[in-house]
Amino acid sequence: MKYYEKIDGLRFIAIFLVLIEHFAIFIGRHISAGYFGVDLFFVISGFLISTILLKDNNNSFQKNYLNFIGRRTLRIFPIYYLTILILYLLNLPVVKEEIFYLISYSYNYAWASSGYPLNPVAHFWSLAVEEQFYLFWPFIILLLKNYYKFLLFLIITIIIFGYTLMIFDILPSISKFNSVGLHTRMASLGMGALGAVLSKKNYLPVKLFKSKER
Repeated sequence: MKYYEKIDGLRFIAIFLVLIEHFAIFIGRHISAGYFGVDLFFVISGFLISTILLKDNNNSFQKNYLNFIGRRTLRIFPIYYLTILILYLLNLPVVKEEIFYLISYSYNYAWASSGYPLNPVAHFWSLAVEEQFYLFWPFIILLLKNYYKFLLFLIITIIIFGYTLMIFDILPSISKFNSVGLHTRMASLGMGALGAVLSKKNYLPVKLFKSKER
């Protein structure tokens, strides 16, 4: 995949915001820096994953999907499950209690159900959202990438739906999951996907993706 140098700068900003939230308490208590940092990570992920899926090739949907899932699995699963295993063997209580949700990448919902307690694996909720996105999103992009107008319409609808749920809390029965659920975080991931589709169709200025000459 094409390397975008400017995205490294965005990653730095996202990491910096998360660090402020966790270590600069006197600042973090006044602004939701960590929230915005994770949100930016989701936008970046949505852009990169959608860009990969939008690549032109003559492969079937099944082959494209399996290739994508295979690459994600090899990249993420080994270190993730090794970490879970080590924490389990160290008898970390929260890991033993929530092991099913951790190994099934559904800890975001378990964490919300228990009231968002601070614990050593609390940050795993974002990994769960990412993995759920990886399983679901290829079906939209791969099946609709030749129908750009409909794809754009669907992505924009997902963005509006996600932010509407988060801001206006129109479904109170699932509102406790609004901060960490895929149904709302799809809005941020969708923003990145929207950028990928617009870039693919050359609707965005080229200079947005080019670094300044040194």
